[in-house]
Amino acid sequence: MSAPLVPLMLVWIVALLLGERLPLGWLTWLGVTALSLVIGLVVISRQAARANRALPLLFHPPVYGTLVALAFTLGAARGSAHRPVLTATDLAAYNDAGRVTVLGTLARYPEARGRFTRYEVAARELVLAGSGTRLTVKGRLLVTLPPYPAYQY
Repeated sequence: MSAPLVPLMLVWIVALLLGERLPLGWLTWLGVTALSLVIGLVVISRQAARANRALPLLFHPPVYGTLVALAFTLGAARGSAHRPVLTATDLAAYNDAGRVTVLGTLARYPEARGRFTRYEVAARELVLAGSGTRLTVKGRLLVTLPPYPAYQY
């Protein structure tokens, strides 16, 4: 094996993506990491006497298997720790909620970009179109509009 870090990196990336999608918390993944480390160390210590001395220590199957397990579980723990926790007051919680009206103030100057202008809005209230329910929210959104006519704010 000429590049032992490439498979470890690929396992880490897959585990990051899996950790973001699975409903397990990062503490659960750290527990699985500790368990895999203990199992790996036990297997390594039992096979140390029979080890092939021609191979470097990293390439021994128990050692490399333990590294793969650690890369997977630590990557999944990192992925699940990265997952945002949204509450009812977060604007992002209403993504894909259908048609809504957002009330807020401009957070910075508009950016004219030729065929469109961007407005960054700090939201303070959201009105659901179907029921007319008004909700207090926090968050920012980016609004892209045609440049003309110039909007007054």
